[in-house]
Amino acid sequence: MEIALLLEITDFQQAVVYSPQTKKDYSVELTADQAELYQSMLESIENDEDVYVHFDKENMQLTYLDSE
Repeated sequence: MEIALLLEITDFQQAVVYSPQTKKDYSVELTADQAELYQSMLESIENDEDVYVHFDKENMQLTYLDSE
């Protein structure tokens, strides 16, 4: 599992993330609840802040990265 930058949530309930390790963007399918959660995270941050997530590239899954 690696840390990735959450770029956007599409209208098709997919998250677009950027992996610094591979220097590539990936699209990850989400449930409606996950899409809503990640979209609200993106909307609540200030312009100069980024949202990072745990990215499991093998299973194409995201997990919220705690800021603690």
